[in-house]
Amino acid sequence: AAAAVAAELLTGFKAEFAAGEQHEALYAEGTEAASGFEEGLRPCILVSGFPESWTVEQLRHVFAAFGGLRSAQPMEDAIGRAARVELEDPSQLALAASLLSGRELRGGDGLEACVLQCDLVASSDGAPLPEQADRLGPGSRDVFVDELLLPCRPSVAPGPEDRELFVRGLPEGLQSEARLRRWLGRFGIAEDILLLREQELGLLPTGDAYVLFTDHTAAADCLAILADECATAAEHGEVAPTATWSESERAQQRERSAYEADVHAAFRDDDGFLRQEIFSGCSVDELQMQTAASEVTVSAPGVPGQRPRLRFEAQCSPRALAGLRATLSGALEAFHRGLGYGRATPRPIVARVPPAAP
Repeated sequence: AAAAVAAELLTGFKAEFAAGEQHEALYAEGTEAASGFEEGLRPCILVSGFPESWTVEQLRHVFAAFGGLRSAQPMEDAIGRAARVELEDPSQLALAASLLSGRELRGGDGLEACVLQCDLVASSDGAPLPEQADRLGPGSRDVFVDELLLPCRPSVAPGPEDRELFVRGLPEGLQSEARLRRWLGRFGIAEDILLLREQELGLLPTGDAYVLFTDHTAAADCLAILADECATAAEHGEVAPTATWSESERAQQRERSAYEADVHAAFRDDDGFLRQEIFSGCSVDELQMQTAASEVTVSAPGVPGQRPRLRFEAQCSPRALAGLRATLSGALEAFHRGLGYGRATPRPIVARVPPAAP
């Protein structure tokens, strides 16, 4: 009975998707595993709530953190568009359904955001699910220095070499490099842009970005205008992107920075090694500091055309990542306080809490 219903739904969905070239990729991907209905329904997740603009690529990104997508079969359920999703690792099914259901996700590159509904479906032959994982396992995860909480960052005047900003809260329409570059054109030429991406849920844009301008004046104009626009938006109960001078750039400037001190000292000892208290303050298997200006570990080559930024690369679980962020934030706060400036300005923060284990 399940096979007959699924086959009927799949046939109807094919006709609907054939009307739009954008959706044909999702259908084509789904039909590759359609034989699963004929032999019996394997354990899967019934995913609904995604918009018409999404293709199989968005679903593939979303489930990448859970061992990868085995297949995505489109269908229509009682409330609209849906997809039957199988994972390469069936032991991640329950965890994926638990962490993704009800979570707002961004499609990236101008695609619509959505709130997914994920329902775990057992196999039609009554076979039990394999033993299910209760959390995401260790993996390689990055923390950029400008993502840390910086409540005591000194409000010093920028130096003439400061050309880079860290921008937060970019709306969906600006979460692609081409659109963001055009939007920034009113301030000057953006020499380099690095859009940060979700590490746990498919590498979708977070809304944060590093922007390096060709000159200091353009960066300063951008910072001032965004501050005014943010204040105006707040008066109307709205939000707008915010920007601050890049802490990563100041780290690469070392003693030439506006702090007249090397930011790397917050994280490494006099011998050039990462401070022991950082390791002892969090549960990570491996930790490296990657930066073009540091002799600590290996300098990050970055993506061609993009300059490296100060970041920390850890082998850890999402739960341990939260502890690492707190430890690194504490180390940088101590450094800022030790600079001796009498006034500090709280920095705009957009909190992102990793999903808790079920």
